[in-house]
Amino acid sequence: MVCGAQTKKLRDANTIYYMYSHTNKTQKNMIIERIYLKNIRSYAEADFCFSPNITLIQGPVGVGKTTLLMAIGFALFGNSIGRGILSRLLKKDAERGNIIIEIEQNNQKYTISRTIKRKKTQIMQEEAYIITNNKKTILSPTEINARITAILNIKNISSSSPIFYVVQDKIKQILYSNEEERMNMVRDIFNIKKYQQCRENKKYIGRDIGQEIALLKKDVEQLNDIKKQAENLEQEKENLEIKLKKQAASITKLKQIFLDINIKYEKMQKNLGGAEKNKQQLLTLQKNLSFLEKDNNNTKNNILSLDKQIKQMNDSKTKIEIKPAENFALLKIKQNEIHYQKDKLNQQIVKYQTQFEEISKQKNKLLEDIRHQGMLVAETNKKISECQIYIKEVEEKYFRIFGEEVDIEKINRISESRKNLQIENNRLTKEREILKGKEQILNTILKNLEKQRTEISGAKSICPICESILQDSRKTDLLKNININIKNSITELKKINDKIKESETEKDKKTELLKDIESINKELFIIKYNEITELNISIEDLKTKAKNIKNENEEISEKQLWLQEQIKQKHQNTILITKEEKNIVEILEKNKNALLLAEKIKILEEQKEKEKQRYNQTIDEIQKITEGCQKIGVVLQPISITLNEDLKKVQTEKQAMQTEIEGAQYLMGKIEQLMTNIKKDIEKIKRDKINLELQKKVKEQKEQIIYWMDNVFIKILNTIETRVTEEILKNFEVLFRKYFKMLLQNSDFLVEIDQKFTPIFSVDDSVFLFEDLSGGEKTAAALSYYLTLAVLLEKYGISALKGILILDEPTTGFGPEQIQNMQKVFSLLPLKQIIIVSHESDFEKSAQHIIKLCKNNNQSYIVC
Repeated sequence: MVCGAQTKKLRDANTIYYMYSHTNKTQKNMIIERIYLKNIRSYAEADFCFSPNITLIQGPVGVGKTTLLMAIGFALFGNSIGRGILSRLLKKDAERGNIIIEIEQNNQKYTISRTIKRKKTQIMQEEAYIITNNKKTILSPTEINARITAILNIKNISSSSPIFYVVQDKIKQILYSNEEERMNMVRDIFNIKKYQQCRENKKYIGRDIGQEIALLKKDVEQLNDIKKQAENLEQEKENLEIKLKKQAASITKLKQIFLDINIKYEKMQKNLGGAEKNKQQLLTLQKNLSFLEKDNNNTKNNILSLDKQIKQMNDSKTKIEIKPAENFALLKIKQNEIHYQKDKLNQQIVKYQTQFEEISKQKNKLLEDIRHQGMLVAETNKKISECQIYIKEVEEKYFRIFGEEVDIEKINRISESRKNLQIENNRLTKEREILKGKEQILNTILKNLEKQRTEISGAKSICPICESILQDSRKTDLLKNININIKNSITELKKINDKIKESETEKDKKTELLKDIESINKELFIIKYNEITELNISIEDLKTKAKNIKNENEEISEKQLWLQEQIKQKHQNTILITKEEKNIVEILEKNKNALLLAEKIKILEEQKEKEKQRYNQTIDEIQKITEGCQKIGVVLQPISITLNEDLKKVQTEKQAMQTEIEGAQYLMGKIEQLMTNIKKDIEKIKRDKINLELQKKVKEQKEQIIYWMDNVFIKILNTIETRVTEEILKNFEVLFRKYFKMLLQNSDFLVEIDQKFTPIFSVDDSVFLFEDLSGGEKTAAALSYYLTLAVLLEKYGISALKGILILDEPTTGFGPEQIQNMQKVFSLLPLKQIIIVSHESDFEKSAQHIIKLCKNNNQSYIVC
């Protein structure tokens, strides 16, 4: 079986050919819409916009046209466009440079930004970012390269960038290079190189499959041994099954014998059960006898204990003095009086405590009122402070504006002051507009005078103003008058400029004062002013109220102290009465205890008589049970001995039979275990057999794959590569010949393209290589080669770079006629966007969008 990785490498050959034989309709071409440069070579800051079709970047030599193309290449491909690109791009006096490019791909807009930074002696890239769907992602230089190649569907930047961006002075380099380098570039551009990669993958896959077949061969050789082992185990299994049946029959017979012995044993146990029952009855009587003797001893002990308790109680009773009935009644009356006094004192304590709690609540309320009044006073002071701050700010502003102290009347008149200032400000604005008009008129006059002076200075015989004959003396007078007029105009213009500055300065001051006046809120000032008066009155009222609350609080505190003293005194009286009540209770309790002891002694005497009667009854029962036990023991002993001996014999037979059965069962278990192990071995061998048979099929399949790759796949791959290469070569030759003939219309060259994509030129029977051509012919050949590659990339390519071409000064060695022919070629190209850098103005006719550049003080600018 072929693994997933192998299947991926062995793609269907017809699908590969179909990909190259049809234009990719789903992949839309990329369009460069805009690029922004900051501190890039001669550009301090510039923003360029591009359109589809042809964009011409025009300007003199050294103005910064190539810099713009280098910036485009660096923004898309990074350092891969050339060594030392960072040091060549960053402006000499700048620490940091920035390039932002905006592109459109598949109706999706992307913004890519790269930053270059100078760090000591090195120039390096900082983190870049890409914006997609308004989402900004910060990436390292390596990560953004990978992201761009994924967006543009580029597999090899180094092979794509030379077609996308043709560098100045390197347009002919592709035809100067050796055939192998040129062929490798063509393979990379049209992705023909993948056929060679397929052949290499085939070698690795074939090697891997061969190794797998060798391993499988070793495993398959074990299949016959496995089959023999399976047969032997099956025979052994049958023998064990026969032994197992015999052992099972023997165990069944032994179990029947054991069953008969067991029945006999059970009958003997029943006979022994009657004797055991009598024996059990005897044991029960003996236990009862033991229990009665023990109970008799307990009863005797209880009688002795009761005698002891009665004696102790009589001793205690003689010690307690019993009061007469009259004294006992007086103590009860005294106790009731103490109870009454105690309840009265408790009621008074509760009353005073209730009053104390009510007064405490009043005091807490007053304290809360005092705290609330304090907060109100603090809030009022805060409001007064805020009002004072605002009034002070307004007073300072007013003094700064008008130079005098403020009051309510002046604040009321501030609207009039603002209106007057506004009128003055409007007057200054109108005056400035009049002066500006005069300044413009004088500038126009100066321009006209300068123009007249230039025209008269350059005139020879005819006056350019009045078209009359111009003599030297008249020319001198005219120039003198013009110079005087220019001088006067300049003087007048200077005066007007001074007046404009004075007017603007005064207007700025008035405007500033007007802003200050407008910042003064008249209504708010009056409100704050009145609010301070009201707040001062309010704070006095609050202070008076707080004083009254404080006095009331002091009165309540005095009352609280008095109540606390009263409660303390009542508690002391209660303690004294409680002590007296305790003494009376103790006397009454002693008298009560003496009466209780007399009752208890009587009860104990009765209990003692009952225990004596019980003791006599127990002695009679003990005598009767002793006589019964002696009679049962005489009959039971000989019967029990005989039955026990017979039972022991039967039990011995039973145990011997049990041992024999267990031995037979153990042997049967051993056989079953062997049987189970053999079954497991058989199952394992069956699985091994199935696996080996599957491996044998896999080996056969892998051998078929090896045969297919060696005899079918490589032939198909070579055929497809040949067909694809022949189709590209055929179209390449047609297009190259077409563009070369259009560029050099009067040329007699016949052009062919060999198998290595090398152009061969011939006239009559003479053959010429690229090196043998003239400068203009070399430029035409190299440009035709690049244009052909670009057009075929549009047809066969899968990357987003197809359909876009950037050319840097492609007209080197061309005359006016070739440049005109070149424009015709560009008009026929099926490319979506072409960006041309040239100092030739003839390209303007064919360009849909023109960017003109200029340079001043080593700084490049966009003119239009």
